Amino acid sequence: MSVLKIQFWVIPGLRRQDMPKTDNISSANVKSICDAVCIYLQIPFPLLITKSRKRELVRGRYILMRMLRQYTALSLAEIGNCVKDQTDPRKGKDHTTVIHGLKAIQNEMDTNPNIRHLVMELEFTIEQETVLTSPTNRQI
Repeated sequence: MSVLKIQFWVIPGLRRQDMPKTDNISSANVKSICDAVCIYLQIPFPLLITKSRKRELVRGRYILMRMLRQYTALSLAEIGNCVKDQTDPRKGKDHTTVIHGLKAIQNEMDTNPNIRHLVMELEFTIEQETVLTSPTNRQI
């Protein structure tokens, strides 16, 4: 069985300092990505960012992290703050949690064709419905 791997283009010589600053990123883009993920997965945003460990919510959070990483220039810590629980605003997700989530969803996509298809459809939806001012394709 062949496994479809999605490759992200990396521009040789591009450094983090050369990437757009996060203050240039429209919060509307982040919000529209969050909205698209929640609508597609049929999970309300407040429920998605709770501390719950239910599989479908964890998977949804990881997919949201992946989409934010793929379509924005947010740092890992900033992505963690986007998915923090609103009931405890002092604590966001740590950057290591975001790294774990990105790896976990990639592993799940590699092993589960249904998840891979779901993520690819969601990517297509975001690309079609969201006006992205400067998409940043990075290697995850």
